[in-house]
Amino acid sequence: MISDQIKHRAPALHQWWTQRPAREQRALRILAACLLLALLLQGLWLLETKRRQLRQQLPRLAAQVEQMKVLEQAWLALASANPSPAGSLPRAEIERQASALGREVQLQWSANGDLQLKGKTRLDAWLAWTAQLHEEHRLVLSESRLLPRDGGIEVEARYSRPTP
Repeated sequence: MISDQIKHRAPALHQWWTQRPAREQRALRILAACLLLALLLQGLWLLETKRRQLRQQLPRLAAQVEQMKVLEQAWLALASANPSPAGSLPRAEIERQASALGREVQLQWSANGDLQLKGKTRLDAWLAWTAQLHEEHRLVLSESRLLPRDGGIEVEARYSRPTP
């Protein structure tokens, strides 16, 4: 369709061109060459600009890749260091760590793996032990009742695994 239009207009264009004086034909040829040169230079300039942008972006992307690798290693280390929710808790270690709360605290394990804590202790010791229990064994405080008692607190608390 377009080629038909070109074929029909080609004779008219040729006739128009031949009617131009030689001086005007030369000026039109120079103008066409200048336009082609300008288009070529514009294309080259665009390519150079994009090349520079990519060269500037490359170090940033490489740094992000390195950061992602570091984060991946940290994630893998964290995942392997924490016990899986389905795994068993190191009850003996938790009971040994509970000795920091004092002699008046008793631990009791339920069948579903929850930990019950009852007794009298210092508030700062209980808070530190609860944080350690969560950090090392991923047990979360699900219920607690604290009452002030002579220089300490009476605590009843239940710790459980987080639900996925």
